[in-house]
Amino acid sequence: RYQLIALEIFQNIGDKKMIAAQYGSITWIYGITDTNTKEGMAMATEGIQIAQEINDQQLLSYNYNSKGILFNKLKMYDSAIYLLKKSNEFAAKVKDKVVHAYNKTLIGDSYLQKGDVGNAMNYFKEAAKEAEILDAREVKKDAYLGIADCYEALGNNLLAFNYFKEYAALKDTLLNSEVSQKVIYYKNQSENERQQAVISQLEVEKTAAFKEKQLMLILFVLGTSLMVVILSFILFINYQRKRANNQLLKLNNEINSQNIKLEVLNKTKDKLFSIIGHDLKGPIGNLQVMLDLFNSKIISVDDLNALLSKLNISVGGLHEMLENLLEWSQGQMQGFKIQSEEIKLKELAEKTLSFYQSWASEKGITISAEFPDGLNAVADKNHVLLIMRNLVNNAIKYTDSGGSITITGKADNQLVHIIIKDTGVGMTQDQMDDIFEFRKSASMAGTEGEKGTGFGLALCKEMAEANGGSIEVTSELGKGSEFVVTLKEKA
Repeated sequence: RYQLIALEIFQNIGDKKMIAAQYGSITWIYGITDTNTKEGMAMATEGIQIAQEINDQQLLSYNYNSKGILFNKLKMYDSAIYLLKKSNEFAAKVKDKVVHAYNKTLIGDSYLQKGDVGNAMNYFKEAAKEAEILDAREVKKDAYLGIADCYEALGNNLLAFNYFKEYAALKDTLLNSEVSQKVIYYKNQSENERQQAVISQLEVEKTAAFKEKQLMLILFVLGTSLMVVILSFILFINYQRKRANNQLLKLNNEINSQNIKLEVLNKTKDKLFSIIGHDLKGPIGNLQVMLDLFNSKIISVDDLNALLSKLNISVGGLHEMLENLLEWSQGQMQGFKIQSEEIKLKELAEKTLSFYQSWASEKGITISAEFPDGLNAVADKNHVLLIMRNLVNNAIKYTDSGGSITITGKADNQLVHIIIKDTGVGMTQDQMDDIFEFRKSASMAGTEGEKGTGFGLALCKEMAEANGGSIEVTSELGKGSEFVVTLKEKA
C-alpha cells in the first residue's frame, strides 16, 4: 500500500529513476507472493522501459529479475530463464554479485520445473559456489535445496539427503536472524524511497512558502488596508502546512506499525517453513528410506516388523504435529471459529487415553483418568480434545519408564478444571516462563529423544483463551509437572 503511495508521489514529481526502482520493488513482491500477476507484468515492463530510457543498468537488472520471477510463477519457464539471464547480464555489468548468484538459483529452479535436471544442477552448483565466496548464506541455502531436489530427481537419495541436511542446517542458522541480500536491498530501498518522497514533498512546500512570503511583502507595501487580508492568508497557509505535517507524521507512524507487523509475519513464516522443511520432512524421509530398503530387499520382513512400532510412534507424532499446524494456521489466518456446546469431559478424557495408551505402554508408563459422571463444560469440543491430546502427548514425551500420568476433573464455582499431572522430568522456572510462547527454543527432546515443534502448548493457550478459559502450569525439576485447564461449566 505505502509503496504504491510512494510510486504515485514519484510519478507526480516526474522522478523516473525512483519510479523505475519502485516498479522493480513492487513487482518483486508480487512475484515472490504470487499475487497481482497481471498488474505486476505491466509494471515490470514499464520499469524496464524507463530504466532503458535513463540507461540505469542496476534498475534493468532488478526489473528483469522481477519479471522473470512472475513468468516462473506462471509456469512459463523458458521466458523466465531468458529474463533472468538478461537480469544477470546487467548485474554483471554493475558488479552486483549477490543478485547474480540469486538469479542463478531462480534459473536453476525454472530448469528443474521444466524437467531439465542437468542444466538445473549446473546453475544450482554455480550459485552455491558464488554464494560461498560472498558469504551469502540465504542464496547458498536455496542453492543447496535445489541441488537436493536435483539429486532426488536423478534417484540419488544419499546425495539428496546430504544436501538437504546442509540446507536444513543453514535454514536453522538463518532462522529469525538473517534475510536474503535481495530482501535487505528492497527493504532499505523502500525506506530510502519513502524518505526521499517526504523530502521532495517538503521541498515543494518550502518553495511554495517562500513565494507566498514574497507576495505578502508586495501586498504589505501596497497599503495597510490589505493587512487584514494578508494576515488571514498567512494563518490559512500555516494551518495547511500544519495539517500536511500531521498527515506526514500519521503516515510515518502507520509505516512503522506495518513494519512491526511485517517483522512478526516474517518470523511466523520462518517458523512454519522450519517446521515443514525440518520436522515434517524428517519422519516422511525416514519412512521413504525404510520402504526403499525393504523394496530393495536390503532388510527382511522381520527387520521391517521390528521397526514398525518405532515408525508407528514417529507417524503418530507427525499426525499430531500436522493437526496442530493446520489448526494454528487456520486460527492465525481466519481466527478460531468457536462452536460452543455442552461437552462430556469424561468421554473426551477416555478418548484421549485410548489414543495414547499404546505409546504409554511401550514406554512403560501408567496412564489413567478420573472424572466424575456428569462433569460437563461449555466449549468447542474439538478444541478441548486437541488441548487434552497435546498435554497428554507432552506428559508421555517427558516421563521416564515406570512413571505415571493422571487426568482428573473437578468443578469449582461454575468453573471446570481439567488437571493433567505427570511424574516426569519437570521444569525450571525459566522454562515455565516461556513454555506457552511460540518459539523453537521452548521445546526440548523427550526422555527417548522425541522431538517437538515448540508451538503445541502455545496452541493450547490460544484455544483455551478463545473458549473463555485459561491454562496454568506448576512444576519442579525432577519431580514432574501439573497443567490445569480452566473452562466455563455453563454458558
